[in-house]
Amino acid sequence: MNALILTGIGIIICVILSGVFSAAEMALSSCNRVRMENEAEDGSKKAARVIKLCDDYDNALSTILLSNNLVNIAASALSTVYIILLTGSDDKNWLITAIVTVLIIIFGETIPKILAKKHANSLSRGMSGFIIFLYYLLWPLNFIVVAVTGFITKPLDKNAHEDDEEKTEELQAIIETAEGEGIIDSDQSEIVAAAIDFSDVSASDVMTARVDIEAIDIDDPVGRIMKQVAKGSDKDLTYEFVEDEKEIDAVAGLLEELLDGEVEL
Repeated sequence: MNALILTGIGIIICVILSGVFSAAEMALSSCNRVRMENEAEDGSKKAARVIKLCDDYDNALSTILLSNNLVNIAASALSTVYIILLTGSDDKNWLITAIVTVLIIIFGETIPKILAKKHANSLSRGMSGFIIFLYYLLWPLNFIVVAVTGFITKPLDKNAHEDDEEKTEELQAIIETAEGEGIIDSDQSEIVAAAIDFSDVSASDVMTARVDIEAIDIDDPVGRIMKQVAKGSDKDLTYEFVEDEKEIDAVAGLLEELLDGEVEL
C-alpha cells in the first residue's frame, strides 16, 4: 500500500513539474525584455538571470524541453507501475495512461501556458533560478541537442531575411492595433510607422534633382514670382527662394512655405 501511495504521489509530482516547465517555456518567450533589462540595471538578480536565459534562448529552451519530456516519461512509467500495483497486472494500463495523459494536457500544458502568457514577467523572474540550475546541470545534453538541431536547421537560415520582413509587418500591425484601441492617436501612429520605414528609404527617394529646381529671388514682388511659376507650370519643378539667383545653394525658403504663410516677402 505504501508503494501504491508513493507511486501516486510521484505521478502527481510529475504532472506538477510538467506544468512548471510548460509555464517556464511560455514565460521566457513572452516576457518583456526591455523591462527585464531595466530591472537588471536597477540591481535585480532575478531579472539578470532572465536576460541570461533570453540571450542563450536555444540552450534555455533545450533545458526546459528536456526536463519536461523527462518528467512526462517518468509520469508514464509510474502510471504503469501504479496500475500493476493496484490490479496485479497491466491489462488496464491503457486506462491509467489515458487518465495521466489528460491530466498532463490540462494541468501540465494548457493551464500553465495560459497563466504564464498573462503573467510572463513575474513568472519568468520567479522561475529563473530553478531554470538556471537545470541549465547548468543539463549543459552536456543541451550542447549535443542544440548542435544537432543547428546542423539540421542550417538550410533554413536562408529565410532569415524573410523572417525580418515578417517581424516588421508584425510590428506595423501592432501599431495599427494600438491606434485602433485608442492607445496612441493617428499622428503618433504615423510617426512610429515612418520611423520603422525610414531605414528602407534612400536619398534618391526624397531628394529633388538640381535640374528640377528653379531659383526665385526672395526680393522679387509677388506678381513677378507668380509669372515665373506660371511660365514653368508645364514642368515638374520645385521653387526655392534665394538671396541671390546666382547662388542657388543658398536656400532661404520654398514656394510651399510662401503659400503656407511661413515665408514673408
